[in-house]
Amino acid sequence: MAGLTLVACGGNDRPEPKQVGVDTLTVAEKTAEFALFPSDGKVENAEAFIERDFLGVPSLDYVYKVDYESDGARFKLFMTRDVSGVKYINFRVQAGSAHDLQNAPASIVFDDNYSFMYEHPEYGTIIAGLKNNRLVGILGLDNENQTNLLAAWVASLPAMENSSKPTVENK
Repeated sequence: MAGLTLVACGGNDRPEPKQVGVDTLTVAEKTAEFALFPSDGKVENAEAFIERDFLGVPSLDYVYKVDYESDGARFKLFMTRDVSGVKYINFRVQAGSAHDLQNAPASIVFDDNYSFMYEHPEYGTIIAGLKNNRLVGILGLDNENQTNLLAAWVASLPAMENSSKPTVENK
């Protein structure tokens, strides 16, 4: 229940605290985003929606994550809307303050080369970048087939409709 705010009223007869700011996305919105992930190699029932602080990065919120398996190795693809680029910047700054950042492979075509790669002690190789107003990436990259899957997925991501209109995910 990370990111949960509780509100209570004063007085002797206090009502139960109410949850404020809890997941405000509809099932249809989540389903539409999860449908953008590749189906090949997807682990059944391994989709997750992380509301707050994905990978411990402040403001890396409303992240869709799906587990995959390829050649006996497990890895995760992730995505979140990032119309303003703030999530990308915060992620890059946080990662760069603790790790040596490298360029992402040239075979993965991100928007204006906004991307980075680094070795995380818990999640292995992480690649992240911007594509069509989304921050997308992989956790646990360890072979060329996974790189090819990520490259194909990034290339297939459609432009977002009404991307200039702020959403709860871009706050």
